[in-house]
Amino acid sequence: MDPRDILVAFVAIGLGLILTYSAVQNQGRCLQFRAAQWVESNRGRSQARAFVGSVGAAMILIGIFLLIPSRLFSKSPKNQSNSDQDKPATRVTIGTDAATEV
Repeated sequence: MDPRDILVAFVAIGLGLILTYSAVQNQGRCLQFRAAQWVESNRGRSQARAFVGSVGAAMILIGIFLLIPSRLFSKSPKNQSNSDQDKPATRVTIGTDAATEV
């Protein structure tokens, strides 16, 4: 895994924790960005806090998913390498005694 991916994951988790904490504690700094101000002006402060908290939770989840190795989501089996998949298939014809290689 690239060290830059790990750095981005920890930054996302850190920012998510800050946003979630400030939304729970009702601190004014979490409502500084434009989207939160728009939600606050249209829906109210409690809805803006819920919005900021959900954005923070989403950032935490994104950071966690970035830390999970990508091989957990690969479709190829772990025991089989990619070079084994490139081998030609063996064709068996019915009615003859020999198998032919394609």
